[in-house]
Amino acid sequence: MNRKDTVKLISADEMEFVIDKDAAMVSQTIRNMLTSPGGFAETELGEVTFPEISAVILEKICQYFYWALQYSRSSADPGLITHKNGSWPLHLAHSFL
Repeated sequence: MNRKDTVKLISADEMEFVIDKDAAMVSQTIRNMLTSPGGFAETELGEVTFPEISAVILEKICQYFYWALQYSRSSADPGLITHKNGSWPLHLAHSFL
């Protein structure tokens, strides 16, 4: 897999998550950041920094992207993904992205 097939997401605590670009594009927000014209750093580097999202939360968001990508290509009903603790920061990050 080459660099153009992946995206690097960077958390507030500087953890880096390299994920498939297709998975990242599940998020309309990230899609807009990576495809906007004008030579923005996100578009040029394929990196997006989230100064308000911790690594723990961003990891869960990345897992959700893969889950959503998998089930968007399937006719199976996977049910709703939930977090046992009902994490409010996770909910806020998911709503943002």
